[in-house]
Amino acid sequence: MVTTTFTSTHDIDLHGCGESVAAASDNNPVENVKPFAFCSHICSACTPVPFSISLGFLNSGPWFSTAKSIADAGEEVLTEKSFFLCMTGAMTKVEFENPGQDSIRVGEGKTIQDLLNERKELMEQIAQGQPYSTGALQEQLNDLNKELQPRIDNIPYNVLQQTSSHNSYDTDDHSIGIKDQFGQHRTHSFELDIHKGDPDRFAIFERWTDTKKENDFYVYHNSWDQGTRYDSFSVAMGEVGNLGNTYPVTVFVDLKDDLNSNGDHSSATFDQILEEKVGSENLYTPQDLIKKAQAVDSSVCTLSEAVATVGWPTLGELNGKVMVVATDSVGSYTGSNAFIAPGADFDDDGNFIPNQHAIFYNKKNPSLAQVQDIQANGFVARGYYFNGEETFEDGVELGLNHITTNDIEDSWTDLSTLDFPFKILDSYLEQEAECADGDLAVVTGATLTCPKAVHPADVKFFRMKK
Repeated sequence: MVTTTFTSTHDIDLHGCGESVAAASDNNPVENVKPFAFCSHICSACTPVPFSISLGFLNSGPWFSTAKSIADAGEEVLTEKSFFLCMTGAMTKVEFENPGQDSIRVGEGKTIQDLLNERKELMEQIAQGQPYSTGALQEQLNDLNKELQPRIDNIPYNVLQQTSSHNSYDTDDHSIGIKDQFGQHRTHSFELDIHKGDPDRFAIFERWTDTKKENDFYVYHNSWDQGTRYDSFSVAMGEVGNLGNTYPVTVFVDLKDDLNSNGDHSSATFDQILEEKVGSENLYTPQDLIKKAQAVDSSVCTLSEAVATVGWPTLGELNGKVMVVATDSVGSYTGSNAFIAPGADFDDDGNFIPNQHAIFYNKKNPSLAQVQDIQANGFVARGYYFNGEETFEDGVELGLNHITTNDIEDSWTDLSTLDFPFKILDSYLEQEAECADGDLAVVTGATLTCPKAVHPADVKFFRMKK
């Protein structure tokens, strides 16, 4: 098979999909389509000449079968199915043998949410137990899962929305603990408040000298709200470490007291508890992200630089992982196993003031503009005090990544689609719809082939005898 090289001179940005791809206006001989070595139709080297013609169900060319659903500045995208008719080769179809890359697909593909909804319908039909159709439905489901899982694995963490349990330990707010919130309500985002002192320190003054837990922290809200089902931070994190999660779990730990520089209540103690109860292999830490970025750019040294360099980890990278995020007295945390989420600061003009060491931000009842500013910088926004159905729906509409509520057991806080425990941000789905998994896009370096193109060595001429 003889091929020639395609070169795009009208590259277009595919709406943020990450690549510049070929446009239908790339149809000039020599400039875009290099000559074939030999054409059997004209018995010489061939410079293909694309031309337009009406074929009814197709466009009028010169390129046919372009991606009509993706347009930028009035131009259409070339895909692996695109071809042109060559005037030199007597209307021979010249098509792509290799589109030149393997990552960007365009056209009429389905979004992840479309596939999740399809899977939900299939699973519900299978659950109805119709014997004559269950086998066929199960086969459809298996095929769908094969198509869906790689797509899910590529979803970045920062485009997820999830219901977050506020004061997850509190017996007054919740009738069940972390394990059951996870199992029964698909919750993957929790909060623990930790203190150095005993929850009874104001009630039992005679125990004042015995209020500190050795190499551990107490878990409770405050002196007048001490309802807790966990005797210590170690016990609570032990439950987190045994959830058996596939999708990432995020635990926000509110540091109600400053951590000591050393001793029983230091950052080192905090980190040691995480390693022992969750397991070093199950923690996703700031260093994991920074090391990934340094493999691309060795000068990266902060989390904000890391996110700007390689983006957020995907669900595939976070498979089975736990991320711990410190809030409140974050300035006292000097460890390496947890992220920090400072309160989001804004100047007098409302402009967001980022912290170079933070990629999570914590804000009470943020505005839409504040959430958008945080996310526009590539960061994750957590909002709290979204109690009550209408207020919680406001949090979803704001686009918050973690919507923190006391109402974790109410059905209206469920953002999951069956066993997928998250909602995907609408902005990501809209972009994905434009970059959907349809036909493979074409970039510079693609190869074209023509059935009439042959190698000169394969052509033999015979002189006719008179």
